Amino acid sequence: MPVPLHATRLKSRGFNQCDFIASGISAAMDKSNNNRIVKRLRANETQTKKGRYERWINVKELFRVEEPQFVMGKHVLLVDDVVTTGAKLEACADALLQVPDTKVSVATLACPSTY
Repeated sequence: MPVPLHATRLKSRGFNQCDFIASGISAAMDKSNNNRIVKRLRANETQTKKGRYERWINVKELFRVEEPQFVMGKHVLLVDDVVTTGAKLEACADALLQVPDTKVSVATLACPSTY
């Protein structure tokens, strides 16, 4: 499952790169992929100029699971394009882990060599 973008960001960009990555992974693994289960609740500020703590605060309670029945009792692979501090992935995973008997793993394509 891809980390979702906020609706306004998705509209301005026209696509969520994580959707494409998650689709490829799901096809290769012969697993389902659903980008409507988790919703991003607000259009938060960009993380690019923030330190570790500011990133964590910026994404706190940023995600909500809209359709918990689809992840209950399952192991979810959460997909993001780049991980820097992991704050966004942690916030999204925290929302998923509120669903009973759900496990979360993460996959990303890139990380900076230093942070």
